Amino acid sequence: MAIANVALTDTFDYWRTVTNSLVVALNDKLVYCNTSNANTVSIPSFASRTSNLYVNIITSTSLNDSATGNVASAFTANTLQGLALVYAASANSNTQFSVTAANNYASILAANNAVGANAWANTLAFSTGVTATGWANNVGAAGNSYTNYVGTSANSFANITYAPKISPTFTGTVTINANIANQILT
Repeated sequence: MAIANVALTDTFDYWRTVTNSLVVALNDKLVYCNTSNANTVSIPSFASRTSNLYVNIITSTSLNDSATGNVASAFTANTLQGLALVYAASANSNTQFSVTAANNYASILAANNAVGANAWANTLAFSTGVTATGWANNVGAAGNSYTNYVGTSANSFANITYAPKISPTFTGTVTINANIANQILT
């Protein structure tokens, strides 16, 4: 068995002193712990170097925080690296999803705007057409009414019977044999 600076022939007190100094030195160097001024991440000191370790990392919300660590286990280092890769992949996936969603929203918005503009143009054209048709119908109706009025007036004028006033003065006996049609004698 070999521990630094200890031999089998050394006394128990010497072994105890050297072992305690090694433990104190390891504790001072935080060999089995990670520390962060953002959030503490600790790996228990009783975990062996090949045991399964589960580490939860809660990141800081401040850009001024810094994290330091001294990991004594290669397995733990690989675990932390795996977590870092998972977080990076998640961030990348979220970024791609956000970009895709933004592009889809922009496409939908553009399509909706185009549909809205087309609908507005159709509505405007239809309304203008209806208004123009209504105006033409009104002009036509007014023209027809005027024509009918002029025609009625002309017919009324044509139907007026001109009746000259006859005021003859007769002396003696007069016999009038006349065929008077459509005459009004007064």
